[in-house]
Amino acid sequence: MKRAVFEIKRNAVGQYFFVFKKIEGNSAVVSMSFSERSSLEHCLSQVREKSKIACIVEASIDQDKLPQFLIRLESSGYAFYLIGFECEIILASEHYEDKEPCIQGILALKALSYDAGILDLTD
Repeated sequence: MKRAVFEIKRNAVGQYFFVFKKIEGNSAVVSMSFSERSSLEHCLSQVREKSKIACIVEASIDQDKLPQFLIRLESSGYAFYLIGFECEIILASEHYEDKEPCIQGILALKALSYDAGILDLTD
C-alpha cells in the first residue's frame, strides 16, 4: 500500500530539510533547513504529533487555539507555520504563490503526516 512520505535531504551547504510528499508522489510541503540532524528529527516528531489536532488561522497567532497552522501573506507569497502549545514554531513551509496551494499543503499534513513513511536521501 502506498503512503505519504517525508523525504530527508541535504542542501548545497549541508543543512538538513524534508520534503513531505503526498500518496500520489507530488510535493506538498518543503521544510525550513536545520543545521543538525537531531533538530530535523525533533521537528518531524512534532509535525506528526501536532498536525492532526492543529486548527488553521490567518494573519496572527490565536493564543486560545494552540496548536495551530498560521497562514501569512509575506513579501514572497503565502507561507504557513505550525505553532505548538508554547507558541514555538515547529515548522515553517516554503512560500506559495497563491493561498489555495498553501492550504492544500496544510490539509495534506493534517491528514497524512502521522502515518507517513520516512525516506532518508542524505547518503
